[in-house]
Amino acid sequence: MSEKLRPIVLWVVMQFTILCERTVATLWVHKYEKHGGFFVFAFLIMAGLIIMTILAITYRHEDFNELTFSMLNTPTSAAPRIRFMFILLGAISIFVIIGMQVLLRINKKRKARIDCSLSSRYQVHENMFITHFASYLSLLQLTIYVLYSYGGLSMRAAQHLLFGTNEIAFGAARGVFYLIPLFTFLLPLLTIYLHRKHRTERQLSINANICLKSTGGDGVCNYQDVISKAWRV
Repeated sequence: MSEKLRPIVLWVVMQFTILCERTVATLWVHKYEKHGGFFVFAFLIMAGLIIMTILAITYRHEDFNELTFSMLNTPTSAAPRIRFMFILLGAISIFVIIGMQVLLRINKKRKARIDCSLSSRYQVHENMFITHFASYLSLLQLTIYVLYSYGGLSMRAAQHLLFGTNEIAFGAARGVFYLIPLFTFLLPLLTIYLHRKHRTERQLSINANICLKSTGGDGVCNYQDVISKAWRV
């Protein structure tokens, strides 16, 4: 697979798989609680099948007969299909972000319902965190994708005006917009930040409940207050 296409395919397929998994966890909470492992395994298989399908659509057997400088270079005959795949993956990224926002709204409404069990509330809380987490990463990926595509197309459109026949200068300028390494660098930093933020918020919530006085009349009142808040929030 092309060096430029491979990381985008893997990441967009992962986004889409997370969206499908969170949709099931949101719409069928009780079934997901009982059969979570089965659903995760099924979605991993689905992600693998999607990647194999993309490979089958994008490349033909005769594409690999072309001599290239490196096996990572895009065969000329496959270039139109790869451009189509870039556009399709961009559309899927936008769809994933919209879908994540819809799931967030559903989970927020469900969290406010009084008739939900405590286990269901915990599942809803985890759904909201994972959906937030995936939304941030999807937005980062889409931003990098748009900048990369816009920069590359702009350089190609202005190639003769800015660089003339100097292919080396054109290649160097176009390489500035190859932002996939930047995305690879930012991804673990953003992941660590979001994970630590979620863990801190969860610990503060636990400490707020543990530090309440639990004996005597005040303890009874605090216990009732905590239970009532747990069912209202």
